[in-house]
Amino acid sequence: MSRFSLRGADGAERRRQQPRLNWLANLLCGLGLLGGLLLLYPPVSRSPHFEYKLGDVTQTGEEVIAPISFPLPVKPSLLAEQRAAASLGVPPVYRLDPAVARQLAQKLERLRADALAFQPLDAQETREQGVARLLDLHPGLERETLAALLASRQRERLLDAVGQVVDSLLAVGILDVRSAPIAGRAGEPQLILVSPGGQRQLAAEQVVDQDALARVLAARAQAFTDFSPGERAAFRALARAHLRPNCFKDDAETELRKHAAADAVPTQQIVAKGVRILGPNVQVTQEHLDRLAALEAALGSEGQTPGRAALLYLGQALLILFVVLLMLRFLLLYRRDFFGDPRRTLFVALLLLVFLAAGKFVLPISPGGEYLLPIAFVAMLAAGLYDERLALIVTTFALVLLAVTAQPPGGALLVAFLAGSAASLSIRQLRSRLQLYRSILFIAVAYLLGITAVHLAAGRPGGILVDGLRGMANGLVCAWLVMPILPLLERFFDLTTDFTLLELTDLNRPILKRMKVEAPGTFQHSLAVSNLAEAAADAIGANPLLAKVCAYYHDVGKLAKPDYFVENIHGFKNRHEKLTPNMSALIIGEHVKRGLDLAEQIKLPSIVRRGIPEHHGTTVMRFFYQKALELDAKGEVKEDDFRYPGPKPQSAETAILMLADSVEATARTLSEPNTAAIRAVVTGAIDTRLREGQLEECGLSIRDLARIRESFVTTLLSIYHPRIKYPSERSDARERAPQAAEAPPAAPEAEHAAPDRSEPGLPRSR
Repeated sequence: MSRFSLRGADGAERRRQQPRLNWLANLLCGLGLLGGLLLLYPPVSRSPHFEYKLGDVTQTGEEVIAPISFPLPVKPSLLAEQRAAASLGVPPVYRLDPAVARQLAQKLERLRADALAFQPLDAQETREQGVARLLDLHPGLERETLAALLASRQRERLLDAVGQVVDSLLAVGILDVRSAPIAGRAGEPQLILVSPGGQRQLAAEQVVDQDALARVLAARAQAFTDFSPGERAAFRALARAHLRPNCFKDDAETELRKHAAADAVPTQQIVAKGVRILGPNVQVTQEHLDRLAALEAALGSEGQTPGRAALLYLGQALLILFVVLLMLRFLLLYRRDFFGDPRRTLFVALLLLVFLAAGKFVLPISPGGEYLLPIAFVAMLAAGLYDERLALIVTTFALVLLAVTAQPPGGALLVAFLAGSAASLSIRQLRSRLQLYRSILFIAVAYLLGITAVHLAAGRPGGILVDGLRGMANGLVCAWLVMPILPLLERFFDLTTDFTLLELTDLNRPILKRMKVEAPGTFQHSLAVSNLAEAAADAIGANPLLAKVCAYYHDVGKLAKPDYFVENIHGFKNRHEKLTPNMSALIIGEHVKRGLDLAEQIKLPSIVRRGIPEHHGTTVMRFFYQKALELDAKGEVKEDDFRYPGPKPQSAETAILMLADSVEATARTLSEPNTAAIRAVVTGAIDTRLREGQLEECGLSIRDLARIRESFVTTLLSIYHPRIKYPSERSDARERAPQAAEAPPAAPEAEHAAPDRSEPGLPRSR
């Protein structure tokens, strides 16, 4: 057996094992979905339940006494007020800088030394000269202050007093701002002073600010009764010149403490056991209902024994399991191919978990949280990455799972279903930004109509506008979130959207430009096949863009040895004439493997790569097989040695590609491509592939094949349409006629239009 057929056998074995691995992976995804939902929505006991409504009046002797102590959540409005009050009650934080005191002490010490060194009676300089000298050494002081200092007979005592008051004020702290601190618990202004030795909470009068500094110094000066007025003035001026703010407000620390105080406010209060919650002959208020609801939750949680909890979890798990199994049944009926790749199952499971997790956060929002469910996000992702049919299935079961687990209002589920359906159907074949705006408009209209209907049915027309705006804003956000997320999901889950397919149709991509130069015949063949495949896919409702892209790249493997394929041979000798049929078949079959390797290198999506092996399926290279039979004298030739490895086409698009490839190659051999000849070629190609069993796994029906046949005929007739011969051309044709009559007849195989004549040595190749 040749290496070519061995590869086919290995591939077949792998394909037999793959379904079991896929089903195991799908099962794990389903179990993961079940476990995630149980974690998101753990079951709780619903009993006991108090049947009271707002405005009811209790009967005589009817009362509700708390049998246990239970927590009562604080109302959001009250909690916000309490947190604001706690935040406002935090005093501002100041930090004391000890470096300021050291600098001022050094400055005052230098003044002291210079002032005490002046002795006018023992020195030759006068007092005015001494004042001038001190003014040069201490330019920040005033002349009158220095004159009074040098004239004082208590100069040393005056400087000592200045030093003491400076030290005492800096030790307490001097604020750098004139804003008043906030009021503390006792009503007096307070602040927090942080110093290297720790922190202190001080009253405002204990700390001096810029406005109070002059008053404090004046009061301290009056205490020195033995000082003359000039000495008191010098005391105030010298002290003020050696005092600077050393307490600076720390806004960041203040904000942190405000947030901490707000977060420390308890979100619930404890209602003690034995407290009367509802008494006789009392009208039920909202406060009563809140307390009763909290008591219900506490009683349900307390009564949830391990055995009861296990039963609750079992019941919840069974409900979710039934829904999941029902969804699987729908997928098996309408999208069996979905389970061929476990990444698809993983994607849907994660999408459902994300949606239900979002529902857990938005449903408690009051009012209108039920209209903030991101169902449009789910629908648009599923439709963009797959199709609208799968999107509708996923959307429906996402809402069913939400109904089972979170139990939202029925009207909200109806609105969400309408919005999800609009998103699924409007994003079909999304190929431009304009179509995205159209999809947003459809979703907004669906929300508005659904919310209007629900409110009118409930007799609440007043909330239509507000809830309608919520729904429309939700749809807008979901739509704009989808666009940047789609490329990431394509890469991670190996999915392909129409945007990516459109990028792959660019003929300026390096691989296509290389094919145009190195294998021009193959390039032109691929373009012709793409036109046939696109029109046929559109005729049966398949993906025409995918069929077109697959056709562009289905023969890229021929770039490895382009001159071994007849469409690239122009006037040169056929290389296969010196090769054995087995070697020729090996070289030709190798272009499938080379194509897959090259597709991997240029990172073609897997859905496009499938067209490379599947467009040949498991067909036999009939030309080389027949040639081998002619040369075989011992009867040792095996058909499988000349068979492509496959697999057979697994989708409608690759089946169309197989037929288009065969039809295009054969149609080129027609000497007179009229309607009858073209229809015979197309019909023969389809019938041959049917007899060979190549179309058994693609899902095409007889009606689909009929439509494909008519599409092929129409497209080929538009390509090979008759052209009017002008007089000069007719005269040239008459002159050439005698010469043509003397020319030798065409080779028999060139006149025979078999559907599978793609091998080298034949007039045309697929």
